Amino acid sequence: MNVLDTNQKLKNELSSLHKDYTNIIDDRDRLQKLLHNNQECMMEYEQALKIIVTLEKELNIANTFISKFEEDSQNTTSQQTQSLYDKLINNNRQPLTIYEETTPNNVLATCSSNKIKKYVKINKCIRKTKKIISQNKQSSLQSIISKLQKSIKSLNDKYISSQILINEYSHNMDEIIKLSSYNAERFESLTNNQILCNCNKSRNSIKV
Repeated sequence: MNVLDTNQKLKNELSSLHKDYTNIIDDRDRLQKLLHNNQECMMEYEQALKIIVTLEKELNIANTFISKFEEDSQNTTSQQTQSLYDKLINNNRQPLTIYEETTPNNVLATCSSNKIKKYVKINKCIRKTKKIISQNKQSSLQSIISKLQKSIKSLNDKYISSQILINEYSHNMDEIIKLSSYNAERFESLTNNQILCNCNKSRNSIKV
């Protein structure tokens, strides 16, 4: 009976070892999958960083270009305004007068004054248009950078979560390795005991 009990005990131990081995394989596969996902997150994170650096450089270049363009535009506008003023006022001291007969009282208007007013309105419209274009360009670039920054934050959060999971799996793997070593030693001990029992049984049979 002792031999049968020992054999049954060995079978149970072997079954337990097999389950532990299967669990180790499953944990290994999960860890490999996690490491693969973590590598993909790192690649996306680095790619997003490169895109942000590139966009920031483009934004700086665009801001420099816009500032220079606005400065040149203001200088050109001032020169054109002064030139027109000189042409209409300084070089033409006697403005041409016309009478508007559409009003009850004949209102005196000057061609030079009307031209200056029209030019000022056009100039204001041009400046306003340029300002809107400049703001739209900056807003578009800022929007892209903002989206990429959100994407990087999301990737960074995933990376941190992956690191935590990796640490947990690493700890679990250490525990599993320790358990596996213990089970291997236990299995060897049980095997030796079974051999010893079989030897004793054989000796007893011979004596009988």
